[in-house]
Amino acid sequence: MRKAGRLEEFAKATPRAKTPLPDRFRKIGWTVTDNNCWEWNGSRNLKGYGQINSGRRSQSGACLPALAPRVAWEIENGPIPDGLFVCHRCDNPPCVNPDHLFLGTREDNAADMATKKRSLNGTNRPQSKLSDLDVQIIRNLYESGKYSQREISEKFAIDQSHVSLLTNRKRRQLMTYSPAVGVTPLP
Repeated sequence: MRKAGRLEEFAKATPRAKTPLPDRFRKIGWTVTDNNCWEWNGSRNLKGYGQINSGRRSQSGACLPALAPRVAWEIENGPIPDGLFVCHRCDNPPCVNPDHLFLGTREDNAADMATKKRSLNGTNRPQSKLSDLDVQIIRNLYESGKYSQREISEKFAIDQSHVSLLTNRKRRQLMTYSPAVGVTPLP
């Protein structure tokens, strides 16, 4: 189910929104930044994405917002096919510059985030206790067969289940493996 809808659906606006969405979009406008992003001048959601009243209402009567990057895409390129998202090349959520937008699947967007190291994985997570080097050492210690997951977890002050997730590569999968990190005996 798509949250933002399609531009042609927005044209069937309620009487309150008599001005067509593309005209309202242009009227609110944007500010061009140094990197040629067009930052939305209207309201933004909690994640920083621009939003505009879609002219539609929920069953409870609340106004339904449309994401400004989606509206920008549809004004410039037409309807967005089902299952696709509007993604940013510039990684700037309020940007509505059509040249900075592209269509992709959820997987495309996740891969783009990982490639640009924007996802909160590994050392990018504020609550991360382990460096990438720690993870390599943990994997090497366990793969050497000399230490149990419990022994490793006690040394690194983490739960044994976390060691299991790391050694089975269910966490920190995108790390490049370097066998050059030697197996150092645990004290």
